[in-house]
Amino acid sequence: MEKNLCRPGFALPLLMALLFAAAPAHAQELGIETVPSQPRALQEFEVRYTAGGEIESIEMPCWGALTLVRELGRTSGTQTSVRDGVMTRSETHAYRYLVRSAVGGELVIPGTTAVVGGQTCRCDGLRVKILPALVSVQPQCRIVYDSAVSRRMGGHILRLTCDRRPDRREPLLAVNGEEVGPLMSGYSEKNGLEGFVYHYRVAGDGPGTYSCVPRLSFGGREFAAEPYVVTVKPASAAVSFGRWWLYVPVGALLALWGAVFVRDHTVAAGRNAVVSRFSWRGYMLLALALLFVGFSAVFLCLLFAPGAKPFALYLAAAVMLFGSCWLVFGELRRSAVRLCLDAGTLCVTPYMGLGMTRRYDMHDFDGVTTSVLVSRGEVYEYRYLLKGGRREVRLSSCYLKNYAWLSTAIGACCPDRGERPMDFWLELKELFR
Repeated sequence: MEKNLCRPGFALPLLMALLFAAAPAHAQELGIETVPSQPRALQEFEVRYTAGGEIESIEMPCWGALTLVRELGRTSGTQTSVRDGVMTRSETHAYRYLVRSAVGGELVIPGTTAVVGGQTCRCDGLRVKILPALVSVQPQCRIVYDSAVSRRMGGHILRLTCDRRPDRREPLLAVNGEEVGPLMSGYSEKNGLEGFVYHYRVAGDGPGTYSCVPRLSFGGREFAAEPYVVTVKPASAAVSFGRWWLYVPVGALLALWGAVFVRDHTVAAGRNAVVSRFSWRGYMLLALALLFVGFSAVFLCLLFAPGAKPFALYLAAAVMLFGSCWLVFGELRRSAVRLCLDAGTLCVTPYMGLGMTRRYDMHDFDGVTTSVLVSRGEVYEYRYLLKGGRREVRLSSCYLKNYAWLSTAIGACCPDRGERPMDFWLELKELFR
């Protein structure tokens, strides 16, 4: 007989029986948790009795200092946890109650007895801290039309936001006399301030005016508020206004690039004419100038808007305005010019060939000077045609693709006056000349 007990065939069933007998002991554990972990007096909060298996029955706790609002019943779900790089999933079961405390301070959530997986188990009480009630401050709520959610979900969606949790988990909203339940709810916390958000779908798709009265109570007290009046504008106007800032600048930039490209590749009338060609830097200059002008307009609108303005806004507006003037009246008007030299006549068109054309006789120029600009390891050469002691026409190797060919042709018609250093103060004075 003793030999039979030691056989492997007999030991394996015995071990399995012991494991199955010990397994239900772990499932019989019963716990308590509150949501939120630190509730506030006079506000409703949840008490959850949790277990690893299905709660078949539970004994009603003796609430004592707490007031039972209503019984929420059973819930179940799946919980995922990662430990030592191993992810495990377990089922969670709970029985929930909605309660309220009349006073703040520390109190004990009562324990109870429940039947879990055919086994009776009991849990001790849980000591929690109840925060003081906000009875001295009137609850603040507001109702607005949520255009973003309305576009995403369709129809008209109104958003109710309160700075504390209402007594009712799903507060009603009377819209034009008809009560509507919340479509969805949410919670947010920023800088220690809570926000409870509820969304409501109202009837109708067109513009209109809605009179809204929230059915709310806080700490057992009804929330008295005047009806909120919400005006809904046409959805098409909101969509077009939200996208114009993207479509208009891009369309204007493409139109300008197309006009410059067509003008730049137009064949000159003269057979021996020398015509400038723009490089890719010229097209980037046009895009940068349009960007600076757009930002300058935005900052100017912000400056003229009512309200206090920080010093950084004035500084940014000044920088954008100076950059716009430098790019438009300096680089585009003076450097990015279209040149055409034919039979001793020089035609100069500013703004990359989109401005008014000026004609010069090459014999009227006093000569040509050269300046060199070193920027980020690259060297750019500028040549200036002098007339009456002033720099009348500028050639830039930064924006002209055939600068060397054009410089040689102009140098053959005008005497060379030598090289001069780059004078940025003189460049600044020539912006509006």
